[in-house]
Amino acid sequence: MSDELERMLTQPQTSAVGSDGGRQPSGVSPHHQRRESPPTTQGGSVQGVVAQEVARADHLLTIDLHKGYRKGSIEVPVLRGVSMSVTRGEFLAIVGQSGSGKSTLLHLLGTLDAPDQGEVYYAGQRIDNLPASARDMLRNRRFGMIFQFYHLLPELNTLENVLAPLMIRHSVWSFLRQRRQLRARAEELLETLGLSHRLKHRPRELSGGEMQRAAIARALVVQPDLLLADEPTGNLDQATGTEIIRILRTLNRQQNLTIVMVTHDRAIANQADRIVRLANGRIED
Repeated sequence: MSDELERMLTQPQTSAVGSDGGRQPSGVSPHHQRRESPPTTQGGSVQGVVAQEVARADHLLTIDLHKGYRKGSIEVPVLRGVSMSVTRGEFLAIVGQSGSGKSTLLHLLGTLDAPDQGEVYYAGQRIDNLPASARDMLRNRRFGMIFQFYHLLPELNTLENVLAPLMIRHSVWSFLRQRRQLRARAEELLETLGLSHRLKHRPRELSGGEMQRAAIARALVVQPDLLLADEPTGNLDQATGTEIIRILRTLNRQQNLTIVMVTHDRAIANQADRIVRLANGRIED
């Protein structure tokens, strides 16, 4: 990690932290306890809430997130004040109907988009207001991301797709100097995920389950401590989807990998430690 990003992520953020010892935001629960999250507090001061939660060193924390999009002259609200936290090593599922704001929330957690109002904290440090270059580096070095439609590059084979984040991280000469080590890391991941026989195959030659496993390997090759998964089984049949969740659960337990997963499938969500339900842009009972 560069000195710039390390400094941004480790310097204390004192401006948003009060001392009045306010209440916890909803969505906070003990680690590895499956239950529906209680309703969130909508709006209001975040003083004290941040102080209490940052002190607990939750892996992820959101405070009063609002996000809307403009459609012509109409402003369409998507998130309407979401406060929640995720404990290190937790497997959290976010569920809700289409249009409830699940994917929007995940994009804010991963700094792919910025909230109109509210704050996002990672490892106790605010990240939604980082410069674009620092957010890019955060995603490349600390976050792994999995999408419903895989987003594999069609011109690259499986091994090359998995190596792509490392190619982006390193300069040409740095990558060439380390290519044996980096290639070995990617090949080991693909072998673990049952794709050692597909290294040279392009995405069009893979099944849906194989493409999603390749996407998981690509997310893990950067050795993240947080995995964000947007409908990882939504484009798969039931048996293949169950296998993907088994893989995620194994990674969570064996590597203490924090996972936040968006899904519309309640049976899939029930495999997580905890469920947060979104409705009309808010966390509900």
